[in-house]
Amino acid sequence: MSLLGTLTLSLALSAAADLTAEDFRIYCGWQGEIAKDENKSLAKDKQLAKVAKLAKVSPKDLKKIVAKGDGAGGSCEAIAKDHESRARKALEGTPLAARVESLQLDFDDPTHVVAYVKWKGEQEKRLEEEASLIAWAVGSNAPIVRTLSIRAVDPKDGETALLEGKISAEQMTKIDKARIDSFADARYMKLFDGVIFANPHLHQASLK
Repeated sequence: MSLLGTLTLSLALSAAADLTAEDFRIYCGWQGEIAKDENKSLAKDKQLAKVAKLAKVSPKDLKKIVAKGDGAGGSCEAIAKDHESRARKALEGTPLAARVESLQLDFDDPTHVVAYVKWKGEQEKRLEEEASLIAWAVGSNAPIVRTLSIRAVDPKDGETALLEGKISAEQMTKIDKARIDSFADARYMKLFDGVIFANPHLHQASLK
């Protein structure tokens, strides 16, 4: 790759990493507004002023957000796909990577992006560690996500749920990858809401 290509890729990755959930909400709103017929013909500064008022930010701040969004992919779909890829990549090299059946971001409502992850839980006693690792990967690499919904399934049929739960972006940031093996059961699993184990007797430490 050329020096220019490397620099361009680095800038794109930096923009993606810097984009917050609030930035994503505003950027998608911006794209929706400027696509309207009544706004297409407006000069850029007038578009910024109009949309900034709707988004309740200053035109200067909106301009920065638009620049970040354009640099991170240029569309809500491209940004979401990039964040999906980055979260998946974070799991590479782990035993879990090959067992993740789906990792998708639902951005139909840009004000609250939800990540849905489904994987095969081959070792039922390791579900807490695997759920924590997924939460770390999403929380660290897909900052536009506000909620993560997890579902570990029985590898025998690929459907029966062994574990289900949800975790907020704020709680995901509390997970330290290096300490997952030590704290997954007693601490990290308690950061999740609505946790349901198919066999709770195997997960007493998480349910205390």
